[in-house]
Amino acid sequence: MKAPERIMRRQSGLGSISWLLILAVAGFVLTCAFKLGPHYIDNMSIKDALKSLTEQPRDINTMDKGEISKILSNYMMINNVRGQEANSIKIVRKKDRTLVNSEYEVRVPLMLNIDVVLKFRSQLDSSNPEACCEFLVENETKPAE
Repeated sequence: MKAPERIMRRQSGLGSISWLLILAVAGFVLTCAFKLGPHYIDNMSIKDALKSLTEQPRDINTMDKGEISKILSNYMMINNVRGQEANSIKIVRKKDRTLVNSEYEVRVPLMLNIDVVLKFRSQLDSSNPEACCEFLVENETKPAE
């Protein structure tokens, strides 16, 4: 009967150090989620605002910059997007299309002297509205050296 008693002692469960380690990891994950999550939610709202421009009754190319800015600022005010995120919208007119860009960085203090930098880039191209919110870099021709 001594063999089953030895097996039961080895299968007693997690020790206090194991539980402490599990709680520390869970606390770190929750801290990251609570500090970084709101910025990702704001970015999703910005992408939704850009997508809402494609659903307007008027074409983006016929709107002036003030109208586009007003539509976006109303959308962001309703969805409570403030600060740097709301001010990151840039409207660029080309010959045949309109580009609405949102590009910004957020520095979030995580703990002590550790900061996390989040970069967000979104673009609405009026010539290709289906590819909304994917930042497309145009090929710039550089002069030969």
